Amino acid sequence: MVAGGYHGVTPYRVIAQHRKMSVLRFCGSARCFAKPVLCIPALISRSYILDLYQGGSLVAALAGAGHDVYLLDWGVIGDEDAGLGLQEVAIDYISRAIAAVQKVSGCAQRTLLGYCMGGTLATLWSAACGGAKRDNLIALAAPFDFQTAGLLAHWCREKYLDIERITDVFGNVPAHIVETVFTLLRPTARFRAALAFSRNYNEEPARQAFTAMDRWVNDWVPFPGAAARDWIQWFYQRNGLAERSIALNGRAVDVGKIRSAVCVVAALGDAIVPAESSRPLRYAVASKDVTYFEVGGGHIGMVAGRASSGDLFPKLLAWLETRST
Repeated sequence: MVAGGYHGVTPYRVIAQHRKMSVLRFCGSARCFAKPVLCIPALISRSYILDLYQGGSLVAALAGAGHDVYLLDWGVIGDEDAGLGLQEVAIDYISRAIAAVQKVSGCAQRTLLGYCMGGTLATLWSAACGGAKRDNLIALAAPFDFQTAGLLAHWCREKYLDIERITDVFGNVPAHIVETVFTLLRPTARFRAALAFSRNYNEEPARQAFTAMDRWVNDWVPFPGAAARDWIQWFYQRNGLAERSIALNGRAVDVGKIRSAVCVVAALGDAIVPAESSRPLRYAVASKDVTYFEVGGGHIGMVAGRASSGDLFPKLLAWLETRST
């Protein structure tokens, strides 16, 4: 059973669990590709954004195309998780998920598909532990150069944000604070979504998409205190991944060691992770097989909007087709 429940639409079974983390394997068409795909979502939102509704599910699109698809679900953070830091998340949790996927799939290579913060964590893991030539790394709307990460980067500067004080008071960063921050980035987004729905409310696909999205955007979770401190200080305040100044387990994390095939994707309307933040990853890795492209929509719409099935999904499937055997 997935901690906190799972509200996606694609049938699955849980193949591994560790504390509140679960690894899900999805049912789909006959599998045509040997290399499994492990999807890694953000730590601060619910994982079913990648499996939101029929026609708007990235995992369903992957599974339907013959890929062996897995999802790392973080569960719902509680007070007892305040000490969970990014080193444990990026190394231990992701390594456990990868081991479970390898055991079930029987394949030693993999595709790591990270979305938002999950893309940054997948990059961090690849730089520290993996990044082998026969692996794939897909970073969807994933911040890399945090100096160019827009308004959020400005708010998170050390002179404006004392993350230590927040976590000292609350332990974890409460869900309502996380929600407020992202609402302020686009304060009219929900109103505009409701207005757009009002024009199409007679259409069943529109109702299905709006209801599913409305549920997800109101299903916020706390940010583990230690991980929040690491995230803000390592990335937003020190730009540690791009500057190669992070050390995990006593070893420097160097994205220049990543030799995997890399696909970096940005959304043209993304107010949370602008293309200027995600694009530089393509130049930082050692891989000779690097692809970058942009899709329509915003940060959420790119993976779960009604246009995603005709934009992001086919482009990812085409990229994976020649790199998944």
